Amino acid sequence: MVVAKGKTNKAKPWTQAREAHHEKELADSKALIRKQPSAIGGSGLFATRAIGRGQLICPLDGTRKTHQEVEAAPRDHWWHEYALGSSAEGWSVIPDLDSVGWHLANHSCNPNAIIDSKRDNYLVARRDIAPDQEITFDYGWERFEPMPCHCGEEHCSGNIGLHYPGGDFDAFTVARMMRTAYVYRNRVPFKRFFYVFKGQLDASKLDTLFELAFGSDKDAAVEWMLREGILSNPGR
Repeated sequence: MVVAKGKTNKAKPWTQAREAHHEKELADSKALIRKQPSAIGGSGLFATRAIGRGQLICPLDGTRKTHQEVEAAPRDHWWHEYALGSSAEGWSVIPDLDSVGWHLANHSCNPNAIIDSKRDNYLVARRDIAPDQEITFDYGWERFEPMPCHCGEEHCSGNIGLHYPGGDFDAFTVARMMRTAYVYRNRVPFKRFFYVFKGQLDASKLDTLFELAFGSDKDAAVEWMLREGILSNPGR
């Protein structure tokens, strides 16, 4: 192909805007997803067609409730299982269980999607997803009792979310979670861990935890966390 001098085949801004609008329309219409039985457990969310890395899958839609409203509900209320939202902003999204949407996505220690707060809280593909492949994300919950994970990944941590009874944490459980997250380059568990225990971990405790989690890979793991913005310096 011959390109005229001074011209490129780079997409023009209006073309990019049109493509972005089309991508959002696809996600909002739920055309990329369907519900079907999952090998992980119960029902799952599956791709109806190929979804490219970074592509919007579906919105984090539902009814917004304050954290106070969710916490006030009885302990066995289904809100506690499905509520998802922003701790910083003080709200949670309660999904419509009769709809096909993000709430059907099972947890995985090696998720192929994330909830992206920088893209209007849409479920976004973390890597390419093939047609008929199950769509998963890391729940990233803080929990006061263990919840077994059945994602089936080779390096599954064994637990969904972060288990810390009484506001503390079991070092071996957290180290296993960290090791799994590092193997799959999954930032969510690290972000959640350092948010929950901010100010409670000095350099000595972190060093011990990192030794337990990464062993001889500790320096490489710390370098990765620094590059990803998970750590601000090696001592934190």
